[in-house]
Amino acid sequence: MANILFISFSKREPDRLYLDASVRYRCIFPAEAVNASGGAAHCIHHKQIRKVILSKYDKIICHRPRYTQALKRIVATCKKHKISLQCDWDDLLFSPTHADQSPAYLSGQLTLSSSKQEAENYFKALTLFDHATVSTQALRDELIKAHPKCETEVIPNRLPKRWLSTQPLYSNKKLKNKIIRYFPGTAHHKSNFEQISDFLAKYLKKHPDIKLEIVGTLNIDSGKFPESQVQTTPNVLYEDLPNIINQSWVTISPLENTIFNKCKSGLKFWESGLFAVPVISSPNPDMDRFENIGLLQSNDFNEWEDFLDKLHDADFYQQACNQAYEAAKKAVFDNTPKYLEEYILNMTSNIGADWSLALINPAHPKYKEAMKLAKFNTDIPEIEKIKLKRLSNRNTSIYLQVKQKRLRKLRKLKNNPRLFFKDMIKNILSR
Repeated sequence: MANILFISFSKREPDRLYLDASVRYRCIFPAEAVNASGGAAHCIHHKQIRKVILSKYDKIICHRPRYTQALKRIVATCKKHKISLQCDWDDLLFSPTHADQSPAYLSGQLTLSSSKQEAENYFKALTLFDHATVSTQALRDELIKAHPKCETEVIPNRLPKRWLSTQPLYSNKKLKNKIIRYFPGTAHHKSNFEQISDFLAKYLKKHPDIKLEIVGTLNIDSGKFPESQVQTTPNVLYEDLPNIINQSWVTISPLENTIFNKCKSGLKFWESGLFAVPVISSPNPDMDRFENIGLLQSNDFNEWEDFLDKLHDADFYQQACNQAYEAAKKAVFDNTPKYLEEYILNMTSNIGADWSLALINPAHPKYKEAMKLAKFNTDIPEIEKIKLKRLSNRNTSIYLQVKQKRLRKLRKLKNNPRLFFKDMIKNILSR
């Protein structure tokens, strides 16, 4: 098999690369699958290209490429050494004509001019490629409109088997502690949540035994919800999500009716479905592949309410859980390893929370150590296991800490000065 290099143009810095969900789905997980099949695949940040020898690879895949000096060097090297080159997309980033529907613009994170400027940069990068892969059919249609000469293939997002290390809870346990959970991931989903907040507030008031938890970076108007029934939780590491999802009664995925959201992957379904948790979502074409009674797609809040009411019934809930689980298994790689808990604890405590990236990133400072440690014996005494858990939790907390705060604030000042000063005044008044 070919030697493949995934190069991500993520806006996160190289040491924070694993926190980017897009990088995990489009680079890390596929690289793991290639390696599990006997091939060889690496994944790096575009700022690390000088730390690898590009000519050693048979294929280079540029993930969400932006028009930079790094990209131009990559293209030139591939032409010189006749290396297969393609770009990869899982979001409609390259369409300046749709900049007014960008989640970053709708959430107030970018001004319209900044949104257009970003899209133009992505489009300029796209035109350098003759081959592309995308995560959904809807996104393929848009890419062909933007770059008709580009040969484009749909490769859906999938999960590795290690996501299944946690066994689904029995449905009766979830029914006894009904929690609706929303996993926005980033503040870009603010406008998506606002369209359902009134409905959720009314439903919670009507059902005092149900709670709502929002996991991720999202500011909400908590005053409209019953105080004892709503909770917000900061971002957690990806590997910690299974335990949280697993204890949910139902998860939700509200999306505004925009071209951006139509192009999105249906990952919010299978991330929950694999733990036998039903999902309510706004219509999403990619989710149509997973049709089952544990998935409701609708923009009609009367249907949302009817579905939630049905989920109170133990028999219906059990069927919904079972069908969601069976349907979601379609999104799992067949050939990736399902690691034991001891393995994951040992890797996290010794390498760090991004150990799976360290295993496939030759530019990672702990790459060699990770490769050696990956071969260790998993027969760990219980007392040693407790120590590993403590170290693992510490390393996870360190990795999730906010870094480069000054740089992020300067970026916000550039992209949306109005939002920058509004937040600054808000912080001053709250002291």
